Amino acid sequence: MLEKNMSNPTVYVFTCSNPEFNGFSLKEDGTNLPTLASTSDCRWTLVREVPMSRIHLQPFARDAQVAVVNLKSRGYHIARNTAVVLNLLRFRPST
Repeated sequence: MLEKNMSNPTVYVFTCSNPEFNGFSLKEDGTNLPTLASTSDCRWTLVREVPMSRIHLQPFARDAQVAVVNLKSRGYHIARNTAVVLNLLRFRPST
């Protein structure tokens, strides 16, 4: 179930039930995302789709270039959340 347009494939961004990790997959269902050895409680949940580029992956992956390389070579990438990512995921309405 890889994206058909491989010149600009879609990357599916997943969160883990352990908020420390994000998963990235070329498969919409994320079936190629591994079970993490450091946490037994990780269920992957699809949160968004982005084009495969460093710019689009940067808010979600500490090193977006490594993420792109891993996606191209094995079809998935796992990243630990950074402080920037955690702040991006929290939205506080202005009052």
